[in-house]
Amino acid sequence: MVPDIYEIEIPSRAFTRRVNIDRDRKVDFDVGASELKGTVRSTSSRNNLYVLIKGDVDDREITAWTQILEDGSYRFPGLPQGQYSVRVTHPEFQAQSQRVKVESKGVVFDIELN
Repeated sequence: MVPDIYEIEIPSRAFTRRVNIDRDRKVDFDVGASELKGTVRSTSSRNNLYVLIKGDVDDREITAWTQILEDGSYRFPGLPQGQYSVRVTHPEFQAQSQRVKVESKGVVFDIELN
């Protein structure tokens, strides 16, 4: 690269950094990606069971969903750190929501449906 000041932007991670490149140099960034994972326990079938997350991180709305695996686990990798609303839906249960703070080391959030 030509020596200069560059701005590195990764919109999907709400990440922007300026870096000064003055010669051949390796640059590493911690982009703040983290993970939310856990297990949903239920006395009923896990078919049609979904986890939905919503969060506002750095003035950006983030929404994602996943279907629970056969063992009850779920995983949201690559999330920016911040506050998220976690909602579990299933046809046989009333939907449940709770706020969770996702930090740099990630968070495990287990859910019990009754």
